Amino acid sequence: MKNVDVYVTGSDARFLSKDVITEFRGQGDEVHMHPLSFAEFMSVYAGTKQDGWNEYMLYSGLPPIVNISSPEEKISFLKALFEETYISDIVGRHNVWNRAELEELLNILSSAIGSLTNPTKLSATFKSVRQKTISNTTIKRYIDYLCDSRPGKDGAGTAFSDADRRFFQEDHYHERGANTVLQ
Repeated sequence: MKNVDVYVTGSDARFLSKDVITEFRGQGDEVHMHPLSFAEFMSVYAGTKQDGWNEYMLYSGLPPIVNISSPEEKISFLKALFEETYISDIVGRHNVWNRAELEELLNILSSAIGSLTNPTKLSATFKSVRQKTISNTTIKRYIDYLCDSRPGKDGAGTAFSDADRRFFQEDHYHERGANTVLQ
């Protein structure tokens, strides 16, 4: 066939986007998609700058959010996106048998964005705040899965060590999604 472009997008439990570029090495380009900046969001938002800022901070800079009118639909969209394309991929790809633990860890990490933490501190948080016992090893493994599923600028995940580390999320949707949507 001549003059054909093939676009391979997204991920599933067995095939992350970084795997796609490896499979098609030398035969294509990788294009990273990021959430909209506030300026980009406002370029298509129909309300006032203050209303736009409130929407952007509450629901994120994901492009479809601009076109969804009701708060319930926005929450539903974010919840489905979070559960179907993030949590389910990790659970399926790594055969995680306790999905609730993984979701709870993500809630804890998301509620403390930018704070120093490590698996030992997180294990203590589970024990004291959540009254659950989860080993440092399991926490470290789950964090590695989370980092692997959210590639960095170079397309590679970041391995997590036992040392204190700060976590930041590219789009506050994950922070809001994990804390608002899953609770």
